[in-house]
Amino acid sequence: MPADFWETYVRIGWAEIREHYATHTRVIRRWIREAGYPELAAARTAYLKAKRDQERPERKRRARLARLARQYHEW
Repeated sequence: MPADFWETYVRIGWAEIREHYATHTRVIRRWIREAGYPELAAARTAYLKAKRDQERPERKRRARLARLARQYHEW
């Protein structure tokens, strides 16, 4: 297992991890077992939650601008 596997998996997730390391799915599964799946999954969930919380103000801003644009076009 690569030394940076834990951090990379938490950051990019399952979909891109196979391409990142250019290896077979079975190897990735073995690395996940070796890293400790419950802890790895919890770390990934926490990372995604923090990322969503960080992006929330921007999403609210975009939604408000979209609402205003719709109102403007209705006039």
